[in-house]
Amino acid sequence: MIRPVFLLLCSAFLALTVVGDEVDLLKIAVAHKGPGNGKWTLGDTLHPFRNGYQWRTPPGAQTSKVDLEPIKVKGGTSYILDCKMLPTQALKIHVYATFYDHDGNAGPRLHVMSFQNSSIYWKIERELIVPPGVEQLELCLVLSDMKLTENTNLGFISEMKLRSDGPLKPHPELAGLYGKNLLPLGDFSGFAEGESNLEKLHIMRFSQKPFTAEVTGSEADRALKIHYRPGDYQYVTWFTPELPLYGSAGVFKCRLRGKGRVQLMIWWNRPDFPTVFKHFGYFDLTPEYRDYEIAVGCDDPLTRKAAVAVSCRDQEAVFEIASLSFIVPEIKPSNKE
Repeated sequence: MIRPVFLLLCSAFLALTVVGDEVDLLKIAVAHKGPGNGKWTLGDTLHPFRNGYQWRTPPGAQTSKVDLEPIKVKGGTSYILDCKMLPTQALKIHVYATFYDHDGNAGPRLHVMSFQNSSIYWKIERELIVPPGVEQLELCLVLSDMKLTENTNLGFISEMKLRSDGPLKPHPELAGLYGKNLLPLGDFSGFAEGESNLEKLHIMRFSQKPFTAEVTGSEADRALKIHYRPGDYQYVTWFTPELPLYGSAGVFKCRLRGKGRVQLMIWWNRPDFPTVFKHFGYFDLTPEYRDYEIAVGCDDPLTRKAAVAVSCRDQEAVFEIASLSFIVPEIKPSNKE
């Protein structure tokens, strides 16, 4: 099996603080080159050429992570990422975003998009919804599916900009649901110890080999215990009702403890069309309960309902879920200009 080599280009730029601002990410990147020693900025890969930049790996950058400071953004706002580029043939590009709160705490890395072409000049416009409570954004490009060595030609880039599209405008039908848990349950206090019927537990029905799930603990301290082994169905999933979620933001919270590694996910479920999965890294579980929180914007117009999932990804794990929720926070107008 061929393992792709990855080049991570983590891009961060100057402050973007006013609705309507447009930031030229390439111009800023070129002005902020890195110190070398295995760390590279996006600017270190860019070389002026005609009306843009030739894109090449720096010396010694067969596998490199390239960092800059995050961009300042407004929470509860829609942004547009504009790119004009001609990637070299066979190069696959994955775009990721990391959100930071007002204390500088980083959330899990969010997959924004992936694309691949055959040396075609593209203009790409991608909506990026920033949830409430976010103050900074870090973008990351991951390149794969081709061997990357020193001075590898990655292609040509003539534009990479981020612009605000204004505050989020959730559908009016959501107004009465702000702050409420949209999942069919928030904990397992209403179940008897030993309950294992997945349908009664409101877990998504599936036909593959099931994991073992049962309610455990005293009446005052119920939890759902999952025994997962490779080959079992990978996703422990709960759905919201059908709702017009596009243009809103959602927050998934859960309380977990156990042994093993899991991945937290949010799904945008579409009718008669492949569902979009938002993946959020891997989490090493601890013997003590820990609270996890993920905020994400619904940027898919076909979404009819959301789902939250704890995924085991073919790695053995035993864990307990004490509580979970998915809420749509109210988007309050900002008084700051």
